[in-house]
This record gives sequence, structure tokens and C-alpha cells, in this order.
Amino acid sequence: MTTPIPRDDRPVPRWARAFAVVAIAAGAAVAFALAADAGPDARPWLVVLTYVAAVAATLGALALGMEEWARTGRHPRRTGVATFAVLLLAVAGFVVAVPVGWAAVTGWVAGILGSSLVSIPILRRNRGAVDAYWAERRRAATVEAAEAPGARGRRAPGRRGRPAPVGTMLRGEITRARRRLLAVTLAALLVTGGFVAVFRSEPAFWMTAGVAAFYVLWEVRGIASRRLALRAYEAGRSRPRVAWVALLYDPAPRMVRPLLAVWDERPEPGPGRYPKPDRVYRADDEADDLLSFQQSLEVHEAWVPASREPFLPPRWVVADAGAAIPQRRALFGRWYFGMLSRGERSEPIALRAGEPDPMAEAGAPTPPWALPSVRQVAGYAGVLGFFAGLFHLVVLAG
Repeated sequence: MTTPIPRDDRPVPRWARAFAVVAIAAGAAVAFALAADAGPDARPWLVVLTYVAAVAATLGALALGMEEWARTGRHPRRTGVATFAVLLLAVAGFVVAVPVGWAAVTGWVAGILGSSLVSIPILRRNRGAVDAYWAERRRAATVEAAEAPGARGRRAPGRRGRPAPVGTMLRGEITRARRRLLAVTLAALLVTGGFVAVFRSEPAFWMTAGVAAFYVLWEVRGIASRRLALRAYEAGRSRPRVAWVALLYDPAPRMVRPLLAVWDERPEPGPGRYPKPDRVYRADDEADDLLSFQQSLEVHEAWVPASREPFLPPRWVVADAGAAIPQRRALFGRWYFGMLSRGERSEPIALRAGEPDPMAEAGAPTPPWALPSVRQVAGYAGVLGFFAGLFHLVVLAG
């Protein structure tokens, strides 16, 4: 377990605060336009007041766990729950009147885009803790280098130790993907069945069923890609080599896959950032073990198979922390990754395992299907239920 890395406001871009103000001001302009065009069922002052309340509630929800995130680098679950609850309340505004609903949703979006207004003051208070942390890290690194000169950054081929359990990790990915598929299927049956029984809205039912089918097909695709990765590893088509990787969550709302950066040589953090990676891919979105977040970037030494073609991604990437399944090259990936990882100063995490042995792992059985947890089913049911309610309101408004 690694020591939590405190965060401050220095890696935040200088234009973040101005962008937040512009986003909230643009949302206010939309709210005033909605108020000016509001009918007799929605008073103009109610539309504007709803926008202001939605912005304030969203900023408050985002600030709920900001202190913990600044101290530990981990995103508290309560922040996501509170933000999603504000969105549900915003969508419920359509019940009052359509302009009120759009003003509430606009306020929620403006609050998300304007989150720097609450995050920067909280992060700024943490500057002393960040300086103390990195001073201690530099002292510990100096002591370690004096006690074991040349031990750090050693290349992995030929190292001693237990073999890297690449096959085991890839089979575990297949098992987790199966469990997600069952969770999505159960959630889809519960939500669509309950929707028919309660609302009896045929158009909204078919729209909800379409979203559920997309989720199911997405998980089927995930199982297929993991099986291909395992088959390629066990066949030993390419000798695994050492690389350094970072799996970074993409904050862009339309991007469902994180960025997987790959360095051929150990990247040394320079003045406030890592060097640009050699290649950047879009990887599978459920690889939570390796996943890190902006301003909490973790770089891992990993085993990577030699690329099949210059522009094709490797079938798999495995480090001590877990596995990732690359899917495709990221468009403008090196530039985009460099922008997101601005201000990172953490040290790369070395491998503890030896060289992979595909022959020794070939033929091992994949664990059987297992039922998902109630929390997993409830999570997917909540997402599908949100879409079902939204579609129902849209049908009623139409």
C-alpha cells in the first residue's frame, strides 16, 4: 500500500478559474433566455432561481469530499452520489415546467464546469502538506540510493523472483467482465419490467430497452476482447517486454475509455510533469486496479507484448497493480495526455514479479461464472432507471 499523496492547486491550469466563471455566466445567459421565453406555467423568477439553486447545489456536492481528495488523492464515493442526486433533482424540475427543468439541468452542467471555484481554494490550503510530503520523499530516496546504489530503475528482463501472473490476471479480467454482464442483464430485466408495470409507457419502454441492450452488448464485447488477449498470451506469439505505463481517467464527458500511456524507457518526472509518452491508447474502461485520476497519476512498470503492427495496440498490459486491455490508438493522445498530466510529480512504481511464462500458464481453467453483488446490480439499475425516468418525462413533455 502506497502512502497517500496530498494535492494542492499548483498543478491546476491558470485559466481554470476564468473558465469556471465563463461557464457559469454562459449558463446564466441560457437561464435568462429560458425565463424570457417561459410560458404562463413557469414564472420567469422561478426559472432563474432554479438555475442559481442548481449551480449552488452542484458546487456544494463537489466540495463535499474535496478535503479528503486533497489529502489522500482518492475520490470519495459520497461526492459522486451527491452530484448524481443533484442531477436527479434537476431532471425532476421537468415535472414543474419544461423551462424550469432545462434551467435546473443547465445549472447542474454549469456547476460541473465551474468546479474550480470551490476546488482551488480548498486545494490551496494544502500547499504546506504537499511541500512537506515531497521533502520527505526526497530524503527517503537519498537514503535508499546510499544503501543500495544502482538498485533503482533496473530493467526487468532476467530479474529473479516469482513469475509474473499475466494469465491469472487476464482470467480475472474475464471473470469480472462476466460478473458485470450478469449485473447489467439483471438490472435491465428489473428496470424494464418494473417500468412496464408502473408507467405503461410503450415509447419510453422501448427507449429504455435500447439503452439496456447497448449496455449488454458492450459487456459482451468486453468479454470477447479479454478472451482474445488471453489467447494471444498463451499462444506466445510475441515475447513480453518491459515498458512503463499509466492508465489515466479521461474527464471528458463523452469519453468512456481512459487513456493508456506507454513509455519504452523509465520516465523521470521533470519540472512538474512527466515527459510525453511514446504511445497513447484508449484502454478498457473497467480496469480499476491500474486506473488513476488527474493530479493523482501513477506510472507503473509493466509487461507489454511486442506490438503486432506499428499502429495496432498490444493485446494486453499487465503490472503488479492489475491488467488493462488496450483497444485503439488515441487521437492526439500524446498531446492530450501531456495536458491532463500537467503538474504530476510522483515516482514510477517498479515491478516485483519476474518474467512471464506463457507455457506454464497455458491451459489453466478460467474461474466459473459467479453471481454479481447486490450493489453492482443496484448501480446499473440506478443508471437504467434514470434513463427510464428521463425518457418518460420526455414522452410526457412531447
